[in-house]
Amino acid sequence: MRIERNRSRGMALAMFLTLLVLILLLVMALSVLNVGQQNLIMARNGEEITRSFYLAEAGIQDGLTILKSDPHREAPVDDFPTLPLLSKKQRGDSYRLEFTNNFHGTTDKEAPNGVVVPPGYCQILSIGSIDRPTTGNDGDHVQRIAVMVRQLPGGFFHHAVFAGNRDETEEETTLRFRGNGDNSDSVKGPVHSNRDLIVEEQATIDGAITAGGAVIGVPDVDGGDAKLMEPDLDTKNYETSSHINVAQEFARSSMTVEIRSEGSWMNDTATTVAPDNPAHIFAKDVLNDLGTADDEGELSNDNYYLADYHQSKEGGNISTDTGAHGKTYFVDGNLWIESFSTGGWMDGQSVIVVKGNIYVADTVSAFNADSALVLVAMADGESYTDLNRNERYDPGEPIIDDNGNGQYDGNVEGSGNIFFGDPNVGPVGDFDAFMYAENNFEDYAALVANWSQEIKIHGSMSAGNRINLAGRIEQGAHVPITIDFDSRISDGTLKMEGIPNGASGGGDDKPIIVSWRRG
Repeated sequence: MRIERNRSRGMALAMFLTLLVLILLLVMALSVLNVGQQNLIMARNGEEITRSFYLAEAGIQDGLTILKSDPHREAPVDDFPTLPLLSKKQRGDSYRLEFTNNFHGTTDKEAPNGVVVPPGYCQILSIGSIDRPTTGNDGDHVQRIAVMVRQLPGGFFHHAVFAGNRDETEEETTLRFRGNGDNSDSVKGPVHSNRDLIVEEQATIDGAITAGGAVIGVPDVDGGDAKLMEPDLDTKNYETSSHINVAQEFARSSMTVEIRSEGSWMNDTATTVAPDNPAHIFAKDVLNDLGTADDEGELSNDNYYLADYHQSKEGGNISTDTGAHGKTYFVDGNLWIESFSTGGWMDGQSVIVVKGNIYVADTVSAFNADSALVLVAMADGESYTDLNRNERYDPGEPIIDDNGNGQYDGNVEGSGNIFFGDPNVGPVGDFDAFMYAENNFEDYAALVANWSQEIKIHGSMSAGNRINLAGRIEQGAHVPITIDFDSRISDGTLKMEGIPNGASGGGDDKPIIVSWRRG
């Protein structure tokens, strides 16, 4: 009996131990299963987070492309775009974009995520999710990426003022704005210099400021930005590609017209072409005194005048006919804007490319909101920087585009320059135009006595080399220049074949990311 009792106890213990082992194995199996399930959930969540993150990154790239084509973009993107590069495309895979665009602002903006966006910058907030049920709903698996984007300086027509400072042998290449009170220089729009830029006294710039060198006088702007190379005008082949070659039209048929003379420096007649010729807005033999600041000697180039004497004997009002609207004119010579009294208006759209110098001495105002005048001064071989302002090359003055012999072999007056200042009577006043000088933009207003030479430009002022505004002094006081940027070329509103392309590294590239944050 005792043996059977002991055997029963042994069997019960064995069964208990077996059951205990089974329970332990079950617990372990359940634990392993639970861990596996948790790992699967974590892996799935990780995959979903990663996919949402990639969606947010795709949104950033889309946002950069949007800003490239529309620098003024502020409207959000809230749809379900096609995403062919995703490894898994599922219903609801999408992103939402929010733009806090301050590219063209003058004060800080606050983004929805609390980030402060300074002028000249834009924040793109991209919210990616794999399970967005509808637009306006971000779903549960959300990843956010915010990038701060700086607008690249763009080409010369993307600026109110652009100084290329191409000739690095020149010592004086600083772009300088100055003045106090009513005599302060004022710029509304972006400004770029490939060298140093100084804003002093009470001068103001309301717009993004960039410079290849140092920026002095503007808080929180240091410079050291990318240098931009000016476009190669030779590739445009203006002499053959322009719609109207002015010299050829004058050679083909010309006529003499009576004009109203403003003074002894103007003739009583001028040479032009018939009123039905698209070149009728030009004339020759208008002035008998061609000096901008003095009367020394003759000029090398032929001299044309932007003057329509078929409109009136004063020649100030310029109207392009229907067939020439938006066309490009090529002038092989110098171009003068010097008419009777204070000038006139420009009716129509024209690109005028001058292989020589442009002398601006009178007002040209836009006739209406659609009117546009683009002036391009091209170099004609060697030129120089007229440091002593005597309109003649003097030994020691910087030669631009030297052919290597160290001697100046170009035109007496140089080429590829734009000069401001009325050599005879009256102020220049308002001037509505987009201007680009392949070489220098020189201000001769200070050399003209007895008249206020305050200049107000609506459009843009650009030079491949230097812009010299330093000498704007009359009777001991600084004479201001005011520049109000016209964005119609930079935003694509104004499109004409003859407009040169933007500077390299500028408006043709995507805006650049300067900071990146997750969340």
